[in-house]
Amino acid sequence: MKITIFLEDDEGNKYEGVVKFKKSKKNTGDAIPITVQKKSSNIKNPRSIMDFLIVLKKQGFFKTPRTRKDILERLSSMNQHYDGTSLDSPLNRAFKSKKLGRISKKGLYMYVSR
Repeated sequence: MKITIFLEDDEGNKYEGVVKFKKSKKNTGDAIPITVQKKSSNIKNPRSIMDFLIVLKKQGFFKTPRTRKDILERLSSMNQHYDGTSLDSPLNRAFKSKKLGRISKKGLYMYVSR
């Protein structure tokens, strides 16, 4: 069995966790957690590219359409240096999860706040 938990603390930080359970070998019916995966989008201490994208969105960076190059330059100014292809998956996830919108202009994707 797998349970997904969504939490928000008093400061507005959002957390998502997944707990997987397996049946107990004892006849008590109790479940024993076997793995815990932590996913956080901590705005105060971003760790992943997705966290940084959320920070940029909250700062209003995506109010105007932004190209991948614009995003890379802004991340570089935050001392986060990535190559262009490392943004592909996080930008795609941000679009699919509706955190960012995507506009196609002349064959280029531009990303905006939703």
